Amino acid sequence: MAREKNKAMKNRMSLRRLAISILLTAMTLINVACYKAGTLGGGDLNKFDCTREALQNCLDSLIFKNPSLTLPVKWIQYNNWEETGYEFLHGVTIYFPREDDKDERMYYLTLVAQGDRDTLWTKPSYLSVRSIFMKNDKGVFWKTMREVDKKERELAELRIAILTSKFGKMCGCNRLEVISKVD
Repeated sequence: MAREKNKAMKNRMSLRRLAISILLTAMTLINVACYKAGTLGGGDLNKFDCTREALQNCLDSLIFKNPSLTLPVKWIQYNNWEETGYEFLHGVTIYFPREDDKDERMYYLTLVAQGDRDTLWTKPSYLSVRSIFMKNDKGVFWKTMREVDKKERELAELRIAILTSKFGKMCGCNRLEVISKVD
């Protein structure tokens, strides 16, 4: 009888160890599956006197009124920010076609409200270039603002400044200032 109790106790302990091992393995797998990509950093912060929702509407209207800013079919596959773990960012991707000596580019922009990143209705709000998509003889790839040279950063910031200068008249979002973030 004592042997049977001992054997039953050992079996329960083995089952507990197995259950704990399974639980730890499951927790590890869940943790790995929920891993988020690292920070993108960002370019200059363009500060606006409107809410993030109004700023988003301005961008949407601008893209709608300027079809040349819409992503070409050949590049849609590279606009995969949600799939790569950045779904928490409130972003939009815009396209600039090739012009003169400047190659075509996509810019991933994020919109941020003051304080709580998920607050649509607080003022001010900010717009920043987070990443630049490039296609050249080395391949196709996204680069953060810190990874590109100064000339490329300045071109991106200039293009965004020109685009957003239309916001005041177009939708009432006026740029208040530009806060430099990248040297």
